[in-house]
Amino acid sequence: MSPYRAQFITYRDIEPQAIAVADKRLFYAQGMGDLHITVPNGESSTPMLLKDVLYAPDMGLTIVFINRIAKAGHTVTFEGETCKIKGKEGKIIGWGS
Repeated sequence: MSPYRAQFITYRDIEPQAIAVADKRLFYAQGMGDLHITVPNGESSTPMLLKDVLYAPDMGLTIVFINRIAKAGHTVTFEGETCKIKGKEGKIIGWGS
């Protein structure tokens, strides 16, 4: 989910969908599309394309769900305080703590 409409590379309006967050506030998704993000990868970063991302203009930041990264064909593992993302070929494309 992202509030940054200008960062979507494809976009279509949708019927508003309520999104409940942990503190019980509601946000409303108004659109959907594909979004490029950059994933920290040590001292550099790796671009990643996420599909079918919800556009919710009242959210304060972009939230990426692990299942979206997995749906894109990547593997996510957690080791201690570190999260690693591996691409389809098994190479690490992102990590951070």
